[in-house]
This record gives sequence, C-alpha cells and structure tokens, in this order.
Amino acid sequence: MFFGIIASSQTIDDFVFDVDVTNSYRFRITSNANITIDWGDGMTNSYGSPYDMQVSHTYPTAGMYTVVVTGPLESVNFYLNNNITVTQWG
Repeated sequence: MFFGIIASSQTIDDFVFDVDVTNSYRFRITSNANITIDWGDGMTNSYGSPYDMQVSHTYPTAGMYTVVVTGPLESVNFYLNNNITVTQWG
C-alpha cells in the first residue's frame, strides 16, 4: 500500500522540480506543448505550441521554489546556472 500527498494544484502527470534562484529562472522547451507553469510563487503562465521556446520568470525574492508544469511536455532543456531537483517526472 502506498500513501502520499500531492498538492491540490498538482497531479501525478505533472512535471515538478525545485529550483534555487537568486532572481530569475529560465529553461527551454524543445517540443510541441500547450502547458501551464506554476512558478511556485503564486504566479502562473500558459504557453502555446512553438517547437523551441525559452520560458522565464522573475521571482520577487531569492530562495527555493517548486515549479509545476501541467500539460503534455515531451522535452525540456535546463541551463546550468541554477541548481534544480526533479521531484516528479509526470
């Protein structure tokens, strides 16, 4: 038997990662995707389906944030300038 907690805004199909930022964060989506990103600070953005797109967000304060990507996402590239921890592959 498995017991776990998933936040109400998050499903098992979501791609979830934690990022430690000083000001802003960006990553590149390299697949067709209609997604919504919850940046972990109360802000969300929706993106259409260009094949190669950089998404970015500026945070109000430095710290650790949990980013939740909802929607079909086939490929993503992370830049090496921030530490990330993937917590759910979706």
